[in-house]
Amino acid sequence: MASSQDDKQAWSEFVTWCGSRGLAAVPANPWTLAAYARALETKFKAPRVRKTIDAVAAVHQEKSKRRPDRHPIVIKTLLFIETNAKAKDIGPDQAPVLFEEADFFDPANPSKSVPKKKTVHKKTVSTNGRIKKSLSSQPRLVTRRRLKS
Repeated sequence: MASSQDDKQAWSEFVTWCGSRGLAAVPANPWTLAAYARALETKFKAPRVRKTIDAVAAVHQEKSKRRPDRHPIVIKTLLFIETNAKAKDIGPDQAPVLFEEADFFDPANPSKSVPKKKTVHKKTVSTNGRIKKSLSSQPRLVTRRRLKS
């Protein structure tokens, strides 16, 4: 059985959550455990989510001899939850900068954005005499044709 009252409560909440969604609590699919972790994320902080998932996994191991928390999807989900929590704690002012303003704005005139460079399409002649266009660095806009009914 579970080692503490908290583990029993975590297990009972997991079983209730699975039952309300028509999912099997034993043996639990790793995707089910990952979804449960994401559901807990809205209620609790990251350390509590991890502790709850560990408690559920420990009871699950006693009942089925399997540990769904060791599956890569559960590990990645818990890592994602912890990373999100750290990003929220840092705040937008202290977060690392992904792009510098100079990438988007002209430092000499910050009110105007830097104009995009025009790509020049070079025409080359192949060995059979046909003219080929080189690939553009910008995607071509494609329109959808309406099908006749």
